[in-house]
Amino acid sequence: MHPFLSAVIGGVLIGFSVVLLMFLSGRIAGISGIVGGLLPPKLADDWRLRLAFIAGLLLSPLILKAIAGFNGIGAPTVGFAILIPAGFLLAPDRR
Repeated sequence: MHPFLSAVIGGVLIGFSVVLLMFLSGRIAGISGIVGGLLPPKLADDWRLRLAFIAGLLLSPLILKAIAGFNGIGAPTVGFAILIPAGFLLAPDRR
């Protein structure tokens, strides 16, 4: 499978899951907010949904490997000098 095609399919699946989460529960799929709701002292009432979301993130490479024969995870194409500042550009989940 062409790398571009796998990226497009992955993007479509992520987009679909985010829209589905918003449509079904009215929540935004922000990873920091979802993980924060699993940590004490503020364990959220919907902890099962949050745990399922995290499990999906962790299991998806294994499922992809089982179906397509590769997990889609490769070495970074840039060095830490680019990766670290890029990480700081991500906005925190503020609610």
